[in-house]
Amino acid sequence: NIICDFCIQNNLNFFRGTKNDVLKRIIDLSLLKGWDYICRFNGDSPFIAHDLILKNIPIVRKNYFDVISNTFIRTYPYGITFQCFKSNFLKKYYSTKLESHILEHVTPIQSFCKSEKSYKIVKDGASLSKVRMVLDTKKDLYELRKLKVKNIKDSMDNWLDYANLISNKI
Repeated sequence: NIICDFCIQNNLNFFRGTKNDVLKRIIDLSLLKGWDYICRFNGDSPFIAHDLILKNIPIVRKNYFDVISNTFIRTYPYGITFQCFKSNFLKKYYSTKLESHILEHVTPIQSFCKSEKSYKIVKDGASLSKVRMVLDTKKDLYELRKLKVKNIKDSMDNWLDYANLISNKI
């Protein structure tokens, strides 16, 4: 409600859907907007890898994958996630009979990819998969505040620098 109130006060578009079914909200929004693909970013991930997005969007467009993701095999820090789903893929496998963790977290639906032609794995050379760049707990908040991120652009352009700072503490 707070986010929606903020959007209304600032004349920003927003979409609300089923409270306990994130997957349905994503599908409903894609139908409303007529989108062929949906890129998923989480609100609890304050760092977004701008370079990862720019590199992989053309791959999605060119190859028509059902899913392209860096979460099949995790080499990026937890919280640096790129997931792009073909809308028809999500609709095809959506069912209210899916387990609740799929409806809430969406990512597990990528396990329905049947062949290597239907998905693309995005990996990075150096594994930083043990690094947490996500805001799930009070401890995460405490640790992320220590980084003293300057602004949103800085967090998008320099996420790897911050990941390396965190990894040196692990």
